[in-house]
Amino acid sequence: MLIRLLSVYLLVSLVVFLMLVGVFLADSTTPKSDRLSWLLICIGSLFWVIAVPLSFVEVFQKWVCAVVLHKPESPRRNWN
Repeated sequence: MLIRLLSVYLLVSLVVFLMLVGVFLADSTTPKSDRLSWLLICIGSLFWVIAVPLSFVEVFQKWVCAVVLHKPESPRRNWN
């Protein structure tokens, strides 16, 4: 069981790493030799267990605020 869990963690870490590298290489504003950027990509891909759920929570909160809590305005009655 532990081996399966570890292999899933490593597989998702690899996918997250490849996605981050793809986005980083496509960005023309950041120099590719910036060591801090590469360090953050490595840290982000190792700690995806924390980052991905927090991102989902943030997206869900924005969706709730935009869709669920948005009530259309009732038409105003003109009593004149």
